[in-house]
Amino acid sequence: MLHKKGLCWNGKWKAEHMKVRNDIKDFVITEVPNDTTSKEGMQADFRNFFEIIFPYYEHEEIDSASGEKKKVLPCYFLQFQHNCMEVPEVHEREKLEKFQRFLGCHPAFMSPAALSTLICHLYRDCDSLRKPQDTVYEPLQVSETLLIEWRGVRHFGIPFSNVYWHFFVDVYELGYWFLLKYLRNFIEHAHRYTKDQGTVLDIVTTALMIGEYLSKFVPQLILFIVRNCDIDGPFSTTWTMFEDSEFRFFMLSDGNVLCQCS
Repeated sequence: MLHKKGLCWNGKWKAEHMKVRNDIKDFVITEVPNDTTSKEGMQADFRNFFEIIFPYYEHEEIDSASGEKKKVLPCYFLQFQHNCMEVPEVHEREKLEKFQRFLGCHPAFMSPAALSTLICHLYRDCDSLRKPQDTVYEPLQVSETLLIEWRGVRHFGIPFSNVYWHFFVDVYELGYWFLLKYLRNFIEHAHRYTKDQGTVLDIVTTALMIGEYLSKFVPQLILFIVRNCDIDGPFSTTWTMFEDSEFRFFMLSDGNVLCQCS
């Protein structure tokens, strides 16, 4: 990986330097990187990438409130841009490696089906690791995650408000355990509440609904798990399946990889 090898472009390449190879599985920057890697240099690389690529993904939608046309990006693209600016310092090697693994499989570039499967499997893993006497998976319930206010989802109406079958327990609580549990239950149960209307949501549709209304929270949840849970230990099967579920996102120059999942 070029950034880890001490090299970066510092944002100094143009659209004509960007190529694809291997049936569009590899993304190549042909310009030779000449700058020493720094956090600022990596951020400049990502920033230049956004400026070149994002206009190709913009599409027009009609604003429901004003009726005017507006340009929007696909689900998770703005979160990808935000996450890239959180790149660790170069000397934080372990943290940087985990960050690159997360970035290479960011929800912005994974299919809805793959992302839904990841969420369900992460919940299964956390639930199996939860101590018998605990009602939550404690590693997801720390001070950092208790500050994330995700519970407004229950005010979005059906099916967002009718995900749970039981109502005697407050399932809308702060913390990533409750967010992960909600996401998993939405994927598993949301279709049940649309049968009367003659429309049964499939897993792709439910994942896109999550991406539309909860895109602010999903990447941060996944990044937290990658950073703080052992994705090479108890979570390794789930994470490896997620990495292998799609072709990976590469940035190469002369055969060297800047960012890849594996």
